[in-house]
Parts: sequence; C-alpha cells; structure tokens
Amino acid sequence: MSEQKRKGRGGTVISFLFFMFIGAGAGISMFPALDYILSGEGNMFIGIVAILMMISLMYVALILEMAIHELGHLFFGLLTGYTFISYRLGSFLIMKEEGKLKVKRYSLPGTGGQCLMAPPEYSPTFPVVLYNAGGAIFNFLSSLIFLALFFPFMAAPFLSSFLLMSAFVAFGLGAMNIIPLIYGNDGSNIVAIRKSERERRCFWCQMKMAALQGQGMRLKDMDESLFPVLDKDDASSSMSASALSYRASRLLDEGRIEEAGKVAEEAVSSPFLPQVLVTLEKVDLLYIYLITGVDRKRIMEAKDRKLINAMKGMRSFLTVMRTEYAYALLFEGDEKKAGVIAKAFEERASSYPYKGDWEGEKELMDRALSIYETR
Repeated sequence: MSEQKRKGRGGTVISFLFFMFIGAGAGISMFPALDYILSGEGNMFIGIVAILMMISLMYVALILEMAIHELGHLFFGLLTGYTFISYRLGSFLIMKEEGKLKVKRYSLPGTGGQCLMAPPEYSPTFPVVLYNAGGAIFNFLSSLIFLALFFPFMAAPFLSSFLLMSAFVAFGLGAMNIIPLIYGNDGSNIVAIRKSERERRCFWCQMKMAALQGQGMRLKDMDESLFPVLDKDDASSSMSASALSYRASRLLDEGRIEEAGKVAEEAVSSPFLPQVLVTLEKVDLLYIYLITGVDRKRIMEAKDRKLINAMKGMRSFLTVMRTEYAYALLFEGDEKKAGVIAKAFEERASSYPYKGDWEGEKELMDRALSIYETR
C-alpha cells in the first residue's frame, strides 16, 4: 500500500473518531435539559420538543462554528498582510467587487465555507502558517469561551446544554481541520507548504489566481508563472496537484483542447488531487471527448454513474452546465434539452461571482454549438 493511501485511510479513521466525539458531546450536552425534564419540573411534551430543539441546535452550532472558522482565516490573513477577496458560508458569498462588498450565491461541494484572500508579494518566507491555522485557532478559542459560559449558566437547562454542545462542536471541528494526518485539511497543507518550496509557490499562485478571478480575469489572460506545475511528476502534494489541474483548465480556456485533455488526464490520475477538482477535471474531460469526436463507448464510460451523481450535486456550476449542454447536443442530439440548459446557464450567469469564468464557459458552449451545426 502506498504512503498516500495509508495517510488517506488514517485520516478517514481520525475524521470518523472526531465525528463520534462531536456526536457524543452533543449527547452529553443534552443531560442538563433531560435532567430538568425527568426531575418532574417539566413534562413529556416539553421533553420531546426539547430533544428536537437540541438536535436542531446542534446544526446551529455546526453552522456557527463553520462561520467562526472562516472568520479565523480572515482575521489572521489580515494580520499577516493578506487582503480580503471573499467570505462564503454555505452558498452565501460576500465578495469585494470594484471596491465594494457585494452579496452573491456560490457553493462548493465538500466545503461548508471558505475565506479567500489575496496574498502579499511572494518570497520564500511569505506568511502561510497563521492564515491556514487561523480557522482552527478561532474554533479552539470559541470552544473555551462556550465552556467558560457553561458553568455560570448551569442552572439554565436548555441554554447550558447549547453552550456545552457548542464547546464540543468547536473543539471537534478545530481538531479535524488542524491535525495534519487528515489529508487535504489546513494542518496537512501547512506541513506540505513548510516542507516544500514548490508547494509554497503553488499555494501562493492559487491564492493569487483567486484574487484575479475575483477581479473578472480569465485563466488564459493570467501570467504563465501562476501555473508552475507542468506534469504529474511535479505534483507531490495537494497544492501542486491542484496547480496541475488549473493548468489543464487554463489550456482549455485558451482553446488548446487536445493539450488540455492530456494534462487533465494526468491531473485526474494523481492521488493527491482533492476530490472536488477530480470531479471538475472529469467534467472537463467529458466535454473534451464530446467536441473531439471520440467514440460513443468512451464517452459513456467517462460519464459513469459516479460522475452523473457528482454532476447532479454540482448542477449550479457553470462548468457542469457547459458540459451537459455539449452532451445534449453532441451525444444525444437533443436541441430542446440543450435549449433548457442554455437558459438555465444564462440565469445562473447573471448572479455568478466570477465574470471571467462565465465568459470562458460561454465560449466553450458556443464551440459545442458550432460543431453541432456543422455536422
């Protein structure tokens, strides 16, 4: 078994244990409320309502801690010279656009939130640790605050239960994000960046790219130096594997279709590529297969059940809409279905936070339409 697979399995076990910790903590947190009910001061109806309320409050605590986590990244980013790009919780996005804060809608599967910031000028020692660790630091601090508030409010059964629950959730999420054995989290990113100059450079490039995308710039118009990884041999961790994926996306945006396909296949085969990027690269590959006219069997193999389900979960992504549009035209020959997708694309584009991405995806849709019309 490869080292990467061992780390992946170890991280899965640790993640599971912390989910168990949070669940157990939530159960323990209900004791003050249950004690109040069972002591005779409450009644069965209040008890049922209270339990349902506590389950709901567990989700409130999770959302609250995700928000606090991203605020931690924001705080320590600003403290170390980064500048604000966007703050997202769920699909609610606040971003800086033309010097003003604007509210948009955007979600990324597998993430409850995200705080993106433009990095300071690159140097071998530019700050990375506090920005990456800031979320977990805020989680741990909030855990201590909730625990400190629990004791003076122990006599208030429902409030004390919520405070104790929030303390457990905060600690669990903080630990899950900072323990480096959990692959792809903030802690493992810190370790990779500190060990490798390439990973540090790739991290800086991706933060810089995010800043430029927030300004409406397309990948094809960005400086070549922001795409430092040329092939899979240069991808030794999540940062460099992601950089290889972005190179494939840039080639596609430039219209260099066959080159984009080769790089995308290399990126997908990397064991270090984060799952969300694996899915997006497979979506791009499906589009490339469609417009380059590979045989139908290969296209059907590419769009397997796993990818279909993943695309359903990402149906609001312009990249997914673009590929579904090409599939409807070039594989199914269904102009009506393609028209419905095109309309949904335009509606989504009107509120999409990244103008450059919208322009690039529209060009790729137009390319698919042109191929369909000339057949």
